[in-house]
Amino acid sequence: MIGISIIARLESSRLTQKHLIKAAGKPFLEWLILRLKDTFAHEIDHLELEVCITTSDTALNRTFSQFESINGVSVFYGNDVNIPLRLKECATARNWDAVISVDGDDILCSPEACKKVYEALRDGKSYVKTEGLPLGMNASGFSTSYLKEVVADNHDVLETGWGRIFSAAPYIIPFQPLTAEPLRFTLDYPEDANFFESVLNSYTPDKIITATDQDIVETVIEQQFYSLNEQLNDIYWTNFHNQIEKEQDEQ
Repeated sequence: MIGISIIARLESSRLTQKHLIKAAGKPFLEWLILRLKDTFAHEIDHLELEVCITTSDTALNRTFSQFESINGVSVFYGNDVNIPLRLKECATARNWDAVISVDGDDILCSPEACKKVYEALRDGKSYVKTEGLPLGMNASGFSTSYLKEVVADNHDVLETGWGRIFSAAPYIIPFQPLTAEPLRFTLDYPEDANFFESVLNSYTPDKIITATDQDIVETVIEQQFYSLNEQLNDIYWTNFHNQIEKEQDEQ
């Protein structure tokens, strides 16, 4: 069994409960789940893959239980500040052979990228990443044995840029770049919520589920939806690196 672990928490200081913001009649997170379930329908039906929201054990995060009504979706409550450790806890509890890691902030993460990661993990790769798609659309994954080896008993704060814990070179799956524009598909600020709302509301519900990466990028460019959050790209990266430094100082 391989698991898709959607990493999410509801306590964001910049945009609280952001995964529950609605567009086209459903919470952002539900659209991410439905797109993944559509791509992995065969694997889910044959008990070869399951989807799990992997969060920390707080009262607010118990709200994620609403998504367990979706067939094939569960919620795991684990470590509060160390994402790799939380993933290890989840994979061990679920008896997964490998984990596909999807950031819950990446509402339009590429199901196709996830499928490629799944195939590589199924074929025995221990650490896999896709490259070439816009920020927030790529995916990664690792075998549970490799995850246990790397995490061990590490209880440090590891949230922002937590992939730095992996020192081995990953198996890279390249994707042809879809655009030269510096698009950002991450949910961090109110402007990002406006961006995702605009993209999702531009499609019918069925099209949201089946839209390809190319469809989405073309829509964002043609409708100039990128103008809704591009002014925050530099701020995003500044905050990203500052938060990593803060976490490292706390260790």
